[in-house]
Amino acid sequence: MAGPSDILEKIMPMPDTIGLVIPGLFLTGMATSFTTIGTYHEMQVPYIEKYGGDGSDGRQILYDKDSIGDILAGLYNSGYSIGVIIGPLSSSYIMIALGDSFRKMHDIFAYICAGFATVLLVVVYIPGRLNKQKK
Repeated sequence: MAGPSDILEKIMPMPDTIGLVIPGLFLTGMATSFTTIGTYHEMQVPYIEKYGGDGSDGRQILYDKDSIGDILAGLYNSGYSIGVIIGPLSSSYIMIALGDSFRKMHDIFAYICAGFATVLLVVVYIPGRLNKQKK
């Protein structure tokens, strides 16, 4: 078995060992860092482009760089904190609805995450790449 998922167990059965847990925690830590940096950048760039760029094109900068960094950090941390509250709460309701099945609840969240990743790919990443190619 690889984790609590029934789906993964059918695809790639593995024994539960500390050798799987440690790399899994390492990858989870890396993924958290990667999403933090990318999300912050995606929040910052549109605001900067709308309100004067970075000053290199001769336009007047209409914002305080330190203030925008503080505001975006606060928005990101607020959203992250709300997710930390809503995630366990919603997972407990899903688990109760599935007859107290921890494994089935993880499968549902895997589907939700895969769907969300697909939406982000189609709505954010691909249009962003196309805009960069046009410029």
